[in-house]
Amino acid sequence: MSSKELVQKMIDKGIDIAPHSSEEVEEYLLNSNNFFRVCSYRKNYQKHEKGRNKGRYIGLTFDQLKALAILDMKVRKALLGMCIDVEHSLKLYILRNIENSSEDGYSIVQEYFKTQNRRKTATEIIHKRNNIYVSDLTLKICLSERDR
Repeated sequence: MSSKELVQKMIDKGIDIAPHSSEEVEEYLLNSNNFFRVCSYRKNYQKHEKGRNKGRYIGLTFDQLKALAILDMKVRKALLGMCIDVEHSLKLYILRNIENSSEDGYSIVQEYFKTQNRRKTATEIIHKRNNIYVSDLTLKICLSERDR
């Protein structure tokens, strides 16, 4: 559906777009957000169960949906920042433990493969061999395990 058709669908479902014009809502959907994200929040609102408005939303406005989409974006950004901080802390923790250990990287990888289903693990890594995180060493280990 085009943006124009999607705006009409919103109106048909009882979503009040005032004080915005259809063109302003279309512009928002095209440039700032998308229909499916904005309108996914409509499921939290009640619909008329009877009468000529049956199936249409009760008192739902485009501005309410827009506000929820903005709030969702802010929550996602806050959570993303927290996840990145946690990931960074965990990487530092792991690196610190590795540096303080007498283990070498080769034995750690070999021990990991001993705990895994070798055939399944090797196959999964071989399929991911173009991924920058799969090193040549790991690929060699997987290939040698597969050939055994």
